[in-house]
Amino acid sequence: MDHTQFHNFTRTLETTLNADERVLALVAIGSLAQSEHIDQWSDHDFWVITTTAAQTDFLSDLSWLPNHTAIALALRPAQEYYTILYTTGHIAEFAVFGPHDLSRGRLTYYRILFDKQDITTRIQAITTQVQQEQQNGYNASATFGHFLVTLCTGVGRAARGESLSAYTYIFQYAVDALLTLITHHVPAQRHELSDSFDPRRRFERGYPDLNTTLVRLLPLSPAVAARHLLDLAERLFANGTLAIDLQALATTRAYLETVEQEQAQ
Repeated sequence: MDHTQFHNFTRTLETTLNADERVLALVAIGSLAQSEHIDQWSDHDFWVITTTAAQTDFLSDLSWLPNHTAIALALRPAQEYYTILYTTGHIAEFAVFGPHDLSRGRLTYYRILFDKQDITTRIQAITTQVQQEQQNGYNASATFGHFLVTLCTGVGRAARGESLSAYTYIFQYAVDALLTLITHHVPAQRHELSDSFDPRRRFERGYPDLNTTLVRLLPLSPAVAARHLLDLAERLFANGTLAIDLQALATTRAYLETVEQEQAQ
């Protein structure tokens, strides 16, 4: 979807819903809330806030969506949520809330496209609550420990010949933990690009130097990549940036080296 098509979709969505008295507000989230991030690959992510009585109608009949006749697939991962795949490959992800269940939603970035009943106040309250929950729920020591354990598990799976499982542990679980640590403790070169729900999003632009280092690991075997990931974590955090368990780090390194030596025989 090119730039013009994307904005035509947005304009049609906003115009259609704003004209419906049952719709109280339209909230852009994701890249739609941050126009500087919109490109030809962007999805349409948004919340529709309706009256309580109209919520079921909007969830059961999707004819209010732009280009609704071109919907190839409509998934409903939760009661208020839909993921739409159009025949063009474009994706729309949205929720339809009523005033009674709006507090179930979770977001950190948003842009109000229209608001008829001061829904903005409630959206901002949700944003503030989610940011506090994310801050209070983060535990650096536990995240670093999870990073070490997933490295060991992944290397063990690789040694057993379980390649797919090994790649999942090393390149997904361990990398996710490391990226979480980085985004919390290493200043980004472009902080405004961070995504508190997914540290992988726009990491390439927020941390271009570290991204280059990580991308070079992708062609490596899980065991070799695990050692390099541990080296990177030690370089970033063992200098006091993060209070890490040095004994656990040394234990992990010794295990990775042992497994690598055994596999080389």
